[in-house]
Amino acid sequence: MVTPTIHSSSGPAVEAASPALLISRNRKIKCTVLPNIVVALAAIIVYQGICSLFRPTLSYLSNRPAASPFVSLEPRSDVENRDLGEAIWNQITPSDQLQWHDCYSGFKCARLEVPLDYWNGTEGTTPLAISMLPAKVPITDPRYGGPILFNPGGPGVSAIMVLLSEGRTFLSQFDTPEDPSSTKSDDDARYYDVVAFDPRGINHTLPVANCFETDLQRAEWNLRTAAAGIPGSSNVSVAESWGRQRAYSLACYNFTQSSGANNIMPFITTASTARDMVTFIDRFGEWRKAEAQRMLMGRTPSHLRYQEGIERINYYGLSYGSFLGMTFASMFPERTGRFVLDGIVDTDDYIHALWTVSVLDSSKTMDVFYSMCAEAGPKTCALARNGSSAEDVRVRLQNILDRAYEHPIASTGQIPDYWTWSDVRTLLITSLYQPLMWQQFASTMAALDGASSSPLVATTADTYYLVPGKLPPVFQNIDAETGTSCGDAFPFDGDFTLQDAQAHWEHLYELGPIMAADFVALNYTCAAWPGRPKYAYRGPFGSSANSSVPPMLFIGNTADPITPIYAARKMVARFSGARLLTNDMPGHSSEAVPNACTMAHGRAYMQTGTLPPEGFVCLMNGTLFPDPESDDGGD
Repeated sequence: MVTPTIHSSSGPAVEAASPALLISRNRKIKCTVLPNIVVALAAIIVYQGICSLFRPTLSYLSNRPAASPFVSLEPRSDVENRDLGEAIWNQITPSDQLQWHDCYSGFKCARLEVPLDYWNGTEGTTPLAISMLPAKVPITDPRYGGPILFNPGGPGVSAIMVLLSEGRTFLSQFDTPEDPSSTKSDDDARYYDVVAFDPRGINHTLPVANCFETDLQRAEWNLRTAAAGIPGSSNVSVAESWGRQRAYSLACYNFTQSSGANNIMPFITTASTARDMVTFIDRFGEWRKAEAQRMLMGRTPSHLRYQEGIERINYYGLSYGSFLGMTFASMFPERTGRFVLDGIVDTDDYIHALWTVSVLDSSKTMDVFYSMCAEAGPKTCALARNGSSAEDVRVRLQNILDRAYEHPIASTGQIPDYWTWSDVRTLLITSLYQPLMWQQFASTMAALDGASSSPLVATTADTYYLVPGKLPPVFQNIDAETGTSCGDAFPFDGDFTLQDAQAHWEHLYELGPIMAADFVALNYTCAAWPGRPKYAYRGPFGSSANSSVPPMLFIGNTADPITPIYAARKMVARFSGARLLTNDMPGHSSEAVPNACTMAHGRAYMQTGTLPPEGFVCLMNGTLFPDPESDDGGD
């Protein structure tokens, strides 16, 4: 049997759309070392639906091998939400006005009632769970900039969970860097609130999208999915994936149809989320006016008055969040404020559920890994040997995968488990999202080289077993992802046969062999999805020169494994006055490898509306394989 091969970017595809990297290495970048190898290895379970290091996935809310590809950030495991979240939200009474309550540590929370159907009031309402990290200055301070709404990607991801983990980081990216005590009240400095809400059907916004009657049914499905392996893992894997996703789609639809009032599926498209954003900013404007009157004894300065029907929203959207941002700006140009969109989704590709554009640069990302590993050498990249070339690194990694394809690697622990080719390749795919993981990934792969058993397998074995009371919190609801992604897409014409499925797999594999398995399952799910949303927006996407949309800032990486620079260039051209900031670095979105250049331009835009010069490129300095024994410690 021929093992599927890791291709280099010299293979088929559309390199003209994705220029080569320009990476300079004048100094070493600061690499955050993951606390131990277990954290890195947790990523290997993403396709099994147990845990995802970079694409937040809930084990018992996962139903297929792959979580949503369009996720950029994952909330850390130590957020207070694990123990207190449900109790906090149960204490908040939903209201059609914003009523903020203290929650977590320094945050505000509210539950805002919005119509399920904005055109049919008889459908009832759903309470949006909203969290806010307040600005460093009160709203009456002239330096107060208002809220920036944040969406981390997905769809199906709990934006609140990510906000609780990363909200203060986002404030540091967009706020004036100086503390308010160091700036004058009449300065041009701006300090923002950062706000996130869980979209419909997700986490604390009820009812939650759900395709299974019990957690046990879901766990059984997860384990069957894990055992089947990812597409490409055998001669029958594509057929099994097609049949599995078809079974899930049909069963999910039938179960949700029988759920009565709890069936949220017809109401969870991106268009509905965009309308909820309008409702939020209107209610925020009303709250701002009332709060100013309370603080100023009845007075309301003109800039704090509620502007009915014309309030604008500032927004930061990553990955799928870029699709939400482009949808909002296209539907509501008069409500669009300053938008930063990062990790740009191709809207045409997304609304047809094809994912052909998404896979284009994954091989290029691999090429960067090979080159950087070879340049670093064996001291800091365990897959390299003395004098290794990039091709030598690629061949060694391919040989490790070849062996895993024919000889699964047994655990040496007390719980019986083993890693298959699917497991090892999944860790590879996951590492492409976050290059800061590359050093650990290389060490793990080197440790598996030639091994028939390994203690590393034992570190993840217990993750497969459901332990009562120890289920992880909701990071991503895959059922909500299905309803949103498939509801956003045009319905497939006719019956999507096994022959169609095989042909699409081969097409995706030709375009981007590294990420093809990640996207083809979602394609199969949507091809079989019989549900139709109440409302969906499928274009046109863009703004004209006479539109009221302010110039927007797009950000794209030159070697992003799932949102290629081609998509960023294509989409920025559709929005008049928008500007693309190119990051010459690997990884999914600029958050993958934090960069001072990118953050400076993002801050300048949010502070003053200043866009980077046309064609500006932020270079990545240094290496992703730092030497911890060097004089600068990897700085």
